[in-house]
Amino acid sequence: MALQYMELFEMKPNMTSLESSMENLTTEEFAKIMESFNVSEIMKLDTRKYLEEPVVIIMMVLCALALGTNIISILATSHVPSNLFTSHFRLILSLAASDIMIVVSIVSHIVNKVLNPPRIFHLHSQEERLVSSCGFQLVVSINVTAHLISLLNLFAMAQDHYVAIIKPLHYHHIMQPSRVNIMIIILWVISFLGGFSNFYAGIGKPPQFKDFNICERALYSSYQAEYLLILLTLLCFLGISVIYTTLYCKIKYHNSLTVTMSKNRMHNRKALVTTLIIIGTFAACWLPGMIFQLSMIIQIHIDDAKIREYIVMFVQANNYLYILLLCNSLCDPIIYAIRLPEVQLGYIRFLSKYSVTFRKILHRRRMTQTWSVSQTRTSVNTFTDAGCSLNLLERNTENGNLNSSESIESS
Repeated sequence: MALQYMELFEMKPNMTSLESSMENLTTEEFAKIMESFNVSEIMKLDTRKYLEEPVVIIMMVLCALALGTNIISILATSHVPSNLFTSHFRLILSLAASDIMIVVSIVSHIVNKVLNPPRIFHLHSQEERLVSSCGFQLVVSINVTAHLISLLNLFAMAQDHYVAIIKPLHYHHIMQPSRVNIMIIILWVISFLGGFSNFYAGIGKPPQFKDFNICERALYSSYQAEYLLILLTLLCFLGISVIYTTLYCKIKYHNSLTVTMSKNRMHNRKALVTTLIIIGTFAACWLPGMIFQLSMIIQIHIDDAKIREYIVMFVQANNYLYILLLCNSLCDPIIYAIRLPEVQLGYIRFLSKYSVTFRKILHRRRMTQTWSVSQTRTSVNTFTDAGCSLNLLERNTENGNLNSSESIESS
């Protein structure tokens, strides 16, 4: 999460110390300042050594696992029977897509660092600097976008549970598939606009930055997309806390709501707890990176000498925080596969296309379901036949009593 600030120091070692006077800094002055540093050491990157680092190997392995599990999770969830496929599953699919985007952002970070190293203003041509700076900004924007859509998805899931429990009779009307699809599209559009807002900061062209490209101007701008991410994090977690606190109070003090909730399989207590587990793992894996990033921002504005002194350690810490993010992307599909029976059925239906074993499991489940339905129908028919026999017996008894009364009267 602190990728931008770590790379910022790699690309311009002493720029943050001059941040307050940046507006009055000319291109010639900037070049003289950069020449006073031994930036040749910054530009050197042993690609083989970097890719052989344990933390990078762990990141690549987790990327492969997270990507595979989320793709399979999307395929399995899409195989959930239509009569069980509620709007909540559409949000699960969207969350899986956001997990894949987090994987893409981390892979792009590794690739960009290997193939597209930083280019310094006075050492490289404008074309070389354009590729380098825009590649870096693209990686940052994808990373921020992935986290924004994850946050908004979790907030939408909380709202989905709120409607299902507080207004169960109107749930299917409020959360219509078309409405949910539009809501998901809007969330993704907002995430992309917010994630790529870094580029908006570079549109302006101050005179002192006339020789800088749009991505370099965005990099040296006082605005960063992470500020928006921090603000949205606070708002989303506050909203989620309010929603689930309200649901807890309603469920605890109104038994009727608990009964109503148990009638809806998708929004029963187990599904509610599952979403809370997803939110908890997201907070545990993501908040450390957010706190680290926030502390870097504060430290940069207070005293950047400490960051420059321990830059290698901070970059390494940033890599470990990426591992936490990948663990979260890996945990989400596993939690849904373990906790939700509907998702388990989707896995069985999907895998039955390619495995004889799962075809047998699916066949046994269908046979069991057919037997249960037939037993239920038999019980209902037996009860109905018994009721009919009882009614016939009562009628015969009434007729017999009536005939007896008539005989006594005639005698």
